Amino acid sequence: MNELKKTLDKFYKDFNFRERVKHDPIEIPRRYSDPEDIEVAAFISSCFAYGKVDLFKPVIEHILKPGAKHPAEFIANFSLKKDAKYLKGVSYRFNREKDILCFLHIVSKALRKYRTLKDLFYSHFIRWIVRKKDIDLGIWELIPPSKLIIPLDTHIARISRCLGLTDRKSPDWKMAADITESLKKLDPGDPLKYDFALCHQGISGLCKGIKSSHTCTDCDLLPDKT
Repeated sequence: MNELKKTLDKFYKDFNFRERVKHDPIEIPRRYSDPEDIEVAAFISSCFAYGKVDLFKPVIEHILKPGAKHPAEFIANFSLKKDAKYLKGVSYRFNREKDILCFLHIVSKALRKYRTLKDLFYSHFIRWIVRKKDIDLGIWELIPPSKLIIPLDTHIARISRCLGLTDRKSPDWKMAADITESLKKLDPGDPLKYDFALCHQGISGLCKGIKSSHTCTDCDLLPDKT
C-alpha cells in the first residue's frame, strides 16, 4: 500500500488538471462565480453527466442557457407554462423533453422551499461542492472531504480493480465504499483527491483498466515509474 501511495501521489502531483477540466462536466459550474449559481449548475451538470462528455455537455448548456449568467434565479422561478419553450426538443439518451421539464420543475420547487440543494445529494455533485482543491468548487463546508464516497463510473471501477483498490466485481455502492476505504489508507483526510485524475486516465483512453503487457507498458500508474 505504501508503494501504491507513492505512485498515486506522484500521478496526482503531475496531473494536468487545467487541461483535463476542459473534458469534464465540472467545467460548466466553474464558469459561474456566485455560490447559488455554482450550486445549481453543478447539480444539473452532475445529473446528466453519464455517457460521453461531448454528447452530454451540449445538453447541459442548453438547459442552463436561458438563465444566462444566473441559472439559479432562472431555475428557482422556473415555470412550465412560460419557460418550457426554451427547452423544446431537448433530450439526452433516455431522458426526453418531458422528463427534463419535470426534473427542472422538481428542482425549482426544492429551491423555492429550501433555497439550497444541500439535501439533494448526488455523488459527483457532492465531491465538486465539498472539496476545495484542484478543480473542485468547495462552496459547502458542512461536509468534510473525509466523509465523501467516490463517484463510481466505468473508468473508476476498472482502474480501481486494476490497482487493487477493490476486488469486488459489481459496480455498485458496496464497490464505491470499498474503493473509498482503500483510498482512505492513502489519504484519510481527502481520499477522493485521486478521483478526477484516475477517472480521466480512463476517459482519455490512456487506461482501459485491464492489465496487459501491451497496454500497460507506458502507464503512469505503474509503481516502477515512480
